Amino acid sequence: MVPTKRLYWELPLLEAATATVLAARPGRLVLDATILYPEGGGQLADRGTVSWRTDDGETVTSRIEDVQVSEEGVIEHHLIAPQIPALGSAVTLTLDGRRRRDHRAQHSAQHLLSQAFFRRHGQTVSTRLGADRCTIDLLAADGHPLLSEAAICAAEEEVNALVLDDVPVVTRFVAPAELAALGLRKAPTVSENIRIVSVADYDHTPCGGTHVLSTAQVGYVHIAMVERYKGGLRVSFHAGPRIPPLARASNELLSELARPFSTAPDALPARMEKLRQAAKDAEAAKGTAYLAYAELVAFGLPAGDRGAARELRVPSADIALVRAVAAAAANRCGFAVVEGIAGERGVPLVVHRSGNGNENANTELRERLLRRGGKGGGTAERAEGWIPVVPG
Repeated sequence: MVPTKRLYWELPLLEAATATVLAARPGRLVLDATILYPEGGGQLADRGTVSWRTDDGETVTSRIEDVQVSEEGVIEHHLIAPQIPALGSAVTLTLDGRRRRDHRAQHSAQHLLSQAFFRRHGQTVSTRLGADRCTIDLLAADGHPLLSEAAICAAEEEVNALVLDDVPVVTRFVAPAELAALGLRKAPTVSENIRIVSVADYDHTPCGGTHVLSTAQVGYVHIAMVERYKGGLRVSFHAGPRIPPLARASNELLSELARPFSTAPDALPARMEKLRQAAKDAEAAKGTAYLAYAELVAFGLPAGDRGAARELRVPSADIALVRAVAAAAANRCGFAVVEGIAGERGVPLVVHRSGNGNENANTELRERLLRRGGKGGGTAERAEGWIPVVPG
């Protein structure tokens, strides 16, 4: 079979073209030429439509939802409609231009970022240009640490400077003998028909994907997240047409978060810090109050009486208060069992031993929980658990 001519290489801006059917079966179509890029190299396939006229003069249009390269190397267009045109008939292809422009921006942004990382000793080992998320997986070059946060921010700034400079992006086929002079950051995967995508003198990369014609068409590039991944880093990014809706969503989220605090979104960090400090102060004050209450309860107990466990009940479901009372009572009497009242998790129970007594707090707790269906544990000095609340 004659190979399909890849018009998306020769005429990257073409959004409609005619072609001839070379092979067809239900849901699959092979043409002598196509403007639709098949999935590959981390880039998703183009989408579009195919139209043809039947023998009755009727025009049939089917949506192309996917384009794949078969195991035999044949480009197959995946159709939604069950109808297929006859062999040798002429068809008209139309491209989903908005989807293509998005893919071009993301792919070219990936090349720019990978080169910026490469210049900082970060080696791209894999990429994924997804519909919602684009990622670059990085490893550190030999003898160098993983890229720091500062290095990644500097790479992002460098790429966006190139975008503003509107640098030309050129694709061409080169002979193997020409590769050495280009300073490629990665080797080609083919030995002939080597297609190079060049961003001026900044980056030269072997690639068969679709790209912008100049860096200005990439639009702003934003690194959204950096995380540890398989001994390296995974960098998530967005570019071009994906930025405005993400910015709107972020602004809406910030406004929604700020609204209950009656503050502007840009003042939210300071307000949250103030609330965090207030919560910290309140927690400290609560701890001080709990200790004072515990000491007051313990003051009324006989000191040093280790004849039996001192059993107390605290009118609170907060296990922090129950702990404080158990510790104070054990310091006063030597051994204490303190129970709270029912809360969401059940009834808190704490057993505490002070000094060098023979009592075992964990054993005492487990015996009591066993009788009442609770769970918990601890050490010989202190143990705690929860008793379930029986309905009714």
